Amino acid sequence: MEHYRFIIHPDNIIKLLFDILGFIIMIIQYITVPFSIAFDYDTEVLRDLNYFSDIFFIIDVILNFFCGYYKEGCLILERNKIIDNYIKGWFVFDFVSSFPYSFIFDSLEVQISVN
Repeated sequence: MEHYRFIIHPDNIIKLLFDILGFIIMIIQYITVPFSIAFDYDTEVLRDLNYFSDIFFIIDVILNFFCGYYKEGCLILERNKIIDNYIKGWFVFDFVSSFPYSFIFDSLEVQISVN
């Protein structure tokens, strides 16, 4: 098997831990976002959590361009195939869902309150 530079093996333990952390962040967001909207509850901790999750998932989108995958039981580690597979598959969903809305809305709120 050839050595592919800067390609993450899909079975890498660090990638697994990163994915588990992402899952935990999503669970926390599923609880805190509706709570803060329903009760108009906003704290610095919740804002920091939103910023952290935005950054985390932007990094996740970037890393997905470097992560190998399995296709029909075969391991694919070729960069062009990885990029093509990601763009044609989950990229649009990942991009839309990880877009940093918190940064934009908070900066708009600051500009509105200043004016």
